[in-house]
Amino acid sequence: MINKHPIQLQGIIVKELFLKVYDPERAQENELDLPFSFKVGHSKFDVENNQIAVGVLGRVGLDADELGDDGASERTPFVIKVDLVGQFSVDVSLFPVDKVEQWAKENAPLILLPFLREHIYGLASRSGIKEVIVPMFVVPTVTINNTAK
Repeated sequence: MINKHPIQLQGIIVKELFLKVYDPERAQENELDLPFSFKVGHSKFDVENNQIAVGVLGRVGLDADELGDDGASERTPFVIKVDLVGQFSVDVSLFPVDKVEQWAKENAPLILLPFLREHIYGLASRSGIKEVIVPMFVVPTVTINNTAK
């Protein structure tokens, strides 16, 4: 029997899907090395409803206004932005309330990352852009030392 985690994803809302292609020919090149940024935020824990919202924003490429006045020549061939919010419910009888916001900051973004990855990949592929893959991230691991003293 597999036990459910005391925090469960209840739903995902897509706040923004954005794609702008500046250079269609360059956008179809293989092996483009474009900048990727990943931002995370969360609400306060709602103690009345035992819920917390966690947002993730992923972006591939840079707009000219982000590069300064002479940035147009260095602009990436396209920009993709995806902004998602996941709503999580917490079983407070099984999960300590004082750890919910830490969980939202550290764990929830990794739960939402596959949804973000799919939207970025899907937007790119539907517009003819090849293989926009969101990078993998190193997940910190915890080791438990059960050595009794």
